[in-house]
Amino acid sequence: MLQQRAAPPAFAGAAKLEREEAESEAAAATGLERIRRLLAEGHEEQARQALAAWRRQWPERPVPEDLKRLAD
Repeated sequence: MLQQRAAPPAFAGAAKLEREEAESEAAAATGLERIRRLLAEGHEEQARQALAAWRRQWPERPVPEDLKRLAD
């Protein structure tokens, strides 16, 4: 029977970083979906506020073209 060994610390750290980046990417996408849903439901002011919060959370990410009018 083979025993599993723990990953070396450097590899474990890289795996953790990749997982955190994937979670951040998913959270950013979920936030954009929420903003689009607010718009579709006619809640433009709430969508603007949500986009402002999204931009504070992920300032390095570009605002998608379809939401840029809210960022003005």
